[in-house]
Amino acid sequence: MGNRKNRHLTEAFLFSEAVPQLDHEEVKEAREVLPPELAELFPDLKAGQAFIDACLAQVKPLHAFGAVSVKVDALDPPEGEDAQESQLEKLKSTAQAIETACAEKGFLWGLLGRGVFALCLPEGGDGDCREIGLAVQDAVRDHGLTTVTVGAAVFPTADFKKAEIFDNILKALDHAAFFGPDVFTPFDSVSLNISGDKLYHDNDVQGAIREYERALLVDSGAVNVHNSLGVCFAVLGDYPKALDRFDMASQLDPSEIMPVYNTGVSHLMMGNRDKALDLFLQAGEIEPDLFELLLETGKIYLSKGRTDKALDCLNKAVASNQDAWTGHKYLGDCYMEMGNPSEAAKAYANAVKCNPEEAESLSSLAVAYDQIGENPEIALSFATQSIEIAPENALCQYRMASILEKRGELHKAVRHYEKALAQGYPCRESVIDLKDKIKRESA
Repeated sequence: MGNRKNRHLTEAFLFSEAVPQLDHEEVKEAREVLPPELAELFPDLKAGQAFIDACLAQVKPLHAFGAVSVKVDALDPPEGEDAQESQLEKLKSTAQAIETACAEKGFLWGLLGRGVFALCLPEGGDGDCREIGLAVQDAVRDHGLTTVTVGAAVFPTADFKKAEIFDNILKALDHAAFFGPDVFTPFDSVSLNISGDKLYHDNDVQGAIREYERALLVDSGAVNVHNSLGVCFAVLGDYPKALDRFDMASQLDPSEIMPVYNTGVSHLMMGNRDKALDLFLQAGEIEPDLFELLLETGKIYLSKGRTDKALDCLNKAVASNQDAWTGHKYLGDCYMEMGNPSEAAKAYANAVKCNPEEAESLSSLAVAYDQIGENPEIALSFATQSIEIAPENALCQYRMASILEKRGELHKAVRHYEKALAQGYPCRESVIDLKDKIKRESA
């Protein structure tokens, strides 16, 4: 979609996701339900698959046709009103407007689903769909009971079959929802982008890829689609394909930060830390205050021992997003690396404030207080909380063991070292040494 307010992080990658509001399954489930009152008013009215089949039979010999979807806005009334009567009056008003618009030209129209009508325009094109769609909107608006949102799609478009056009007019309604009620929106690559986002959001990455690829058949220059495809390939681990898509997006729009940043993340995941840093610095020239960028750049500097650079980036990251626990947590890590547990404790405390269930931040806070040495009970309390939240976290178990060992609670410390070892933390020597110490003291 390209709007920065819709941009967020997914699987470490920047992704401009727009999740549609229209429940297609709900519409499809309601396709066969024709309200008796509408059937009485319009005895020839078809609904659901029966309507679609009638349309397909009509356009079978044709090389082109258009379809229009008409969704009743605010079908469900405010609380306190008679829901059934209100819904029926809105449906009647819309149906009458559609019948009037279709009567002159003999267009088929029907009920596609709950609150959604559709029209079929044999040999109709984009202009015909717009003309009749706007006419229906005007007529419904004049009735004064409701407004309608209109979507449109035409055949041929890309590689879509005739039957798929009736799915595309629902995707056009999803697209229209981002502009508010009482709007007309034609099906295009953005409609497919939104549809792909929905599939991605539902964890159907392969389905999202197919939808994004179709979007590129409609508009090969859609920057966000190339970026979204790149994200899909990257989360599947196919980095060469991901890099190709990010590169194409950057070529199409050098001012867009997402593909540059995502290229950096891809290289980071492939182990190319220096290349990733170069790309993050390049992305910083496009948008220097982006939280995710500042955070990842700071983390790389921290891993390279460049604590001065890391501190600068992480402070800026925190300033750009005070509510993100990750920025505070890594700022704390930086202060610990610099030998400043007091400042680290403040940062970790902020991380815990943002996310009280973040076990490693609690554990890190325990370590910071342990190093400060002023109140060992507080350190133990935070360490205990961390393993209560995440007993399977090896690092938290190891830190708990270290604090208990310093307190002289050796048997408890051994148990936590053993848990950490069993969970993959490399502390076998700590277990052996501490057990030997217990034996010596018991002798």
